[in-house]
Amino acid sequence: MDLSRATVLFIGCGNMGSALVLGLKKLHVGRVLLFDIDQEKTRALAALSGAEIADDLVRGVGAANMIVLAIKPQHLKPFLASHAPLLRPDQILISILAGIKTASLRASLSCRLARAMPNTPALAGMGFTAICGPDAEAVNCANAIFSCVGTVITVDEDAMDAVTALSGAGPAYVFYFAEMFQKAAREAGFGAEEARTLMQQTMAGALRLLADPEKTPESLRAQVTSPGGVTEAAIGEMKRLGFENSILQGIMRGIERSKALGT
Repeated sequence: MDLSRATVLFIGCGNMGSALVLGLKKLHVGRVLLFDIDQEKTRALAALSGAEIADDLVRGVGAANMIVLAIKPQHLKPFLASHAPLLRPDQILISILAGIKTASLRASLSCRLARAMPNTPALAGMGFTAICGPDAEAVNCANAIFSCVGTVITVDEDAMDAVTALSGAGPAYVFYFAEMFQKAAREAGFGAEEARTLMQQTMAGALRLLADPEKTPESLRAQVTSPGGVTEAAIGEMKRLGFENSILQGIMRGIERSKALGT
């Protein structure tokens, strides 16, 4: 699809929908329409992005070549009940609804489909998105859109539960570690602002070093860990308390939960 001539309708103007709409300013898209039941949210995003507001969803769906469905999973059934018959075989629908498989959507929709699993760093233009789907053109269009807010890979749909638990939920794991790091700094006597600065700069610097493709997490950790030193003592205690197993088993539990929630 030629995006320069396309009309793209975003249904849902929450955090992820908003990030995508703003990211699309990097592409030359013919027309961008916005719809959300929260009209104040829609107006605010339209003012920031220059996109048009679709006051009537029926007309918006009819005008669109491509639809990005960014609603909450619990709102899917009402949407399908009222609007599924309006979608045409020539239209592309890209779903970012966690856990909703393309087979479930295909049971109700006649349009071309792709599914995407982005994560919250897309809000900062540094997201990671996995895309799957039965239609090559729909997948290519999804790739173009999500590339505006970060890195994109294409996977088989069977891998989406793992993607959800790894990259979808992954930022929360990092935030959890940052939370504990900051708490340790407070317990060591630092004030709130100092503890936050310690955490932020330590993590930012470490991530910058990890960006070097010639370095691995293991090699970088080894550089810091001197025999008999502070780092070795701290990591040894973390291992003794089950740090490694808790991370690995926690992520695997997340994958199991994603599978259980999937429809």
